[in-house]
Amino acid sequence: MKKLEQFQYEPIRQSPEPLLNPQNLEQLSREWNIPKEDIMLIALNASGIKYDNVANDRGRFIASFPDGRKYLLALTVSDKPFSTFEHDGSNVTFNGNVIATASPMVKDTCTDSYWRGGKKHLTLNSNSRSNCRGCVFCGTYSLEDDDKALTTPDALRRKAEALQIESGKMFSELESVGVVTGCFPSEEKLINHLMMIRETFSEFGFNGELRYIGSQLRSQEALGRIISTGPFALYLTVEAFERREQLMKRTKASLDLEGGKNLLGRAKQLGAETTFLYIAGLDSHETMETQFPTYAPQLTRLPQIQTFQAYVPEQIKLRRPEAGKIEYFLRTRKIAEVAFPHLLPIAANNFRSLWYTTYGNQTLPNSEI
Repeated sequence: MKKLEQFQYEPIRQSPEPLLNPQNLEQLSREWNIPKEDIMLIALNASGIKYDNVANDRGRFIASFPDGRKYLLALTVSDKPFSTFEHDGSNVTFNGNVIATASPMVKDTCTDSYWRGGKKHLTLNSNSRSNCRGCVFCGTYSLEDDDKALTTPDALRRKAEALQIESGKMFSELESVGVVTGCFPSEEKLINHLMMIRETFSEFGFNGELRYIGSQLRSQEALGRIISTGPFALYLTVEAFERREQLMKRTKASLDLEGGKNLLGRAKQLGAETTFLYIAGLDSHETMETQFPTYAPQLTRLPQIQTFQAYVPEQIKLRRPEAGKIEYFLRTRKIAEVAFPHLLPIAANNFRSLWYTTYGNQTLPNSEI
């Protein structure tokens, strides 16, 4: 396993300057033509939040802003966040001023399933994702283990029955099931697993989109097999363009950038929806400006560009030095809008987004959490 000690970008300390200051919020909004609400939420994701005397953990809560918009946030909880955001039990404050009301803080765990988008979308961590290791920017393995392997039809049936009771919805109402899972020994075992989920959940009426979030699905034959079973979307875990062998496990880094683009193109040709996951904070802007446009022809959905979060303090050294300022993320947002002008973010797909109220000049709906 890679060790964090080999990365030398930043020392392990709080940034000498906060990521965002209230004094320049108004000016940043004017200069970048980005709403203040979006800038604060981007900074909140990248900074973490203070809560009680918690030194380092992960937490979830719903933030409700004065304009009526609500967002589910999953953040690093720290007594030394990189900006002065705090959850005081009922509000989110920024430099002591209330910016949103807040639901109670809930511990963020690695669970085997959770809902998105008004319980129309199910995310399934079916292969015990908490046991996955190797990507140094990931902190899933450091979360409390609350996921159990769902790798047999009987286990999936029991889970489906429990989920229907929990949600009050039939699986026929589900629009998608996203499979985020630990690695399998081979592509064949992955395909068999995906097809088992499709087949088992269809017994409960599911006929929506099956989404695979990962990088092990690669061959034309495997793509054809899974796409033939029903609506399918490939969410390729690209993560970063630079330092891939240093940042990622070998099995993920083995699919190089050109191979990933070819894979997305083949999946699109076969009728799948296509996109990729990317972490904002690891690469230079010059590389983003070069790489983002080359993916555009292969995509049907906006890349899920997620704000880099340090799950543990040591991970901050992985971050680009310039990502210590909010302008890094604002520029990343603009680069993506230029590269993908006709694609829009889907709020339920990304809880660490760079977009909340607008994308370019378009107003975004306040989607169900």
